[in-house]
Formats: sequence, structure tokens, C-alpha cells
Amino acid sequence: MAWLEIQQLAPTDFLDYLVEYWMTDEFRPMWSGVYRKDRLIYEQSDTNMILEAWHHVLKGKFLESRRNRRLDHLLYILLCKVVEYYALKDRREYIGFEGPDLEVRKRKAILERS
Repeated sequence: MAWLEIQQLAPTDFLDYLVEYWMTDEFRPMWSGVYRKDRLIYEQSDTNMILEAWHHVLKGKFLESRRNRRLDHLLYILLCKVVEYYALKDRREYIGFEGPDLEVRKRKAILERS
């Protein structure tokens, strides 16, 4: 559906460029979502999506969505706040208080009791 809309709206030169350079069998698997099924986002990731997500967390959670102009402040946040946060998060996941395995364990416990 999206490709049909692009073909209707885009200039002919742009369509020719896409078909010649990006719609070939060699390059289509690199960018097309069709080829990205049945794998985690961290597996074979060839985009900067993970980096952009981390930047969003850093700016929103740790820098409180403020513009940072000083390197010493950024280093302080990274070394004192971010490292401490993820170390505590790792400990909590290891103990079983949070993390993706917690939901799986709860489901298994419910099934065992029923």
C-alpha cells in the first residue's frame, strides 16, 4: 500500500532512483521491514534506532529534557546517576524484582497452581 502511494505522489526521477539503487534484491533486505521478522531488535541491527532510543532515555530521564551545555555536568550525570541507575536495575533483575523474566515466572506459577 505504501509503495503504491509513493509511486503516485513521488516525481518520476525519484522513483527511478529508488528502483535502480534501493529496490534491488541485494539491498531490499537491508531496509525492508518484511525481512526483519522473528528476531529481537538487538539482533542484526543495522540502524541507529537503539542509539536514538538511548539518547531519548538520557535526555528525558536523566537530563530532565533540558539542554545540556556543560561537559562536566554531562559527565557527572553519566558517571554518578546513569551508572548507579543501571547497576541497581541489574541487581533488581538478578534478584527477580523486575525484568522480562518476571512476567514469564508469574505465568508459570499461576499455571502450576491451577
